Amino acid sequence: MSADQQADPAWHASRGDQYKALLEYAKHIATLSAGSILLIATMLDKVFAHPNARGYVLLAVTCFLAALAISAVGILTTAVMFPHSARRQLSAMELNLIAGSMVLTCAAFIAGIGAVTAFFWSNW
Repeated sequence: MSADQQADPAWHASRGDQYKALLEYAKHIATLSAGSILLIATMLDKVFAHPNARGYVLLAVTCFLAALAISAVGILTTAVMFPHSARRQLSAMELNLIAGSMVLTCAAFIAGIGAVTAFFWSNW
């Protein structure tokens, strides 16, 4: 990337938009994960009196809690590393931490959804 690109205010604005989108993504996954934990608790209390395959519930709650924790790391890292004119480039480690937390958040959330799905199929 050239110095001219980095000095351009439009470049910083587009980078800022990208970081804002990453923050929104992590916030949405965190909200969905928290809602999923509440839904599981409600379903266990109201719908399934004697559920089969309780291990799936433990796995689902663990995955959703992991998604919450990892998204919190992603949100914090992205907010701290937000681009501004005094800080032009992120290091490879910082970029990997942000990207890794976003990917792991998504993976944990999908695994939690899979565990919930398996639980419902086993109790259908």
